[in-house]
Amino acid sequence: MISAWFTLFYFYIIILISLNQLCSFLQSQFVDFGDGTGCLVESPATENTTCYLSTNFIASYVLRELCGLGSIADKVDTLLLQYHQYSFHDYYQILLFKDIPYPFRLISTVDVASKVVGNKTISIKTVVVTGTLFKDYHEYANMLFYESIENQLKGFYKGAEDSYWRARKMFDGKGFADRVYTSLGYYETYKLALGLYTARLLAIKSDIELFRNLLNSIEPFATLYNSGLQGVGDLNIETAGLTAIALYSDLPTRVQQSNSGAQQPHIINIIVYGIVSITVALIIYLISKIRKYLFTSGYRSRPPFL
Repeated sequence: MISAWFTLFYFYIIILISLNQLCSFLQSQFVDFGDGTGCLVESPATENTTCYLSTNFIASYVLRELCGLGSIADKVDTLLLQYHQYSFHDYYQILLFKDIPYPFRLISTVDVASKVVGNKTISIKTVVVTGTLFKDYHEYANMLFYESIENQLKGFYKGAEDSYWRARKMFDGKGFADRVYTSLGYYETYKLALGLYTARLLAIKSDIELFRNLLNSIEPFATLYNSGLQGVGDLNIETAGLTAIALYSDLPTRVQQSNSGAQQPHIINIIVYGIVSITVALIIYLISKIRKYLFTSGYRSRPPFL
């Protein structure tokens, strides 16, 4: 009993600290433009002068809903509104229930604007959808997870499971060894987060624990990691935001509750159909018994009921 309580306490502390670390990281990347807007630069080292509208869309949700940093989220949202013509925020916007183009098409990065803050020039960029179909998307674990989520939200549950397990086959015990892994030689942390989110969505308990434990085992926590679960390079906004959503958001639970409610009429129909079928069968049985009684009791001149 003591051991169980200790494990629960330890798990709670780890989760609490991890969320605080993710929130602190996101907050540290925020740049205030001084005009009521601001954005989070993508990473401390690799892209420390670049803001992506797409990752800021995810970061805004995390800052407001999970971190309690609404004042920063407000400035990010105001910036996003200034560039409302760029309404696509990469395929991971499906995690926040924002529609995505499907069948998938390739995306490209475009320059949107620039802001001078002190002695730095911050480049604002985003991603846009092209007209070219993403024909080999099934070679990328993240795209299969997006497809699974898309199918689940649209009520195509079999398709959701099929896409999930296709991505799951790429998992080698440490991470998702998809086409990007083959090229880089490192695992991408955010794909573990996507796997966790989708496993929660589909209620695959064993994978929920597996992916959660792996995420918490990467040290230092970074955008990439190796087979020894050692983080490589720095952490970026995309990875931190998606990890926070996968670990701590109730979004997958909301979908499960919605789907459960939507399925209730179907269950009721099955029950009603069963009751009606049994009732009809009983009536037919009773009629056959009455006919038999009448014919064996001298009432043969009477026409049969059926």
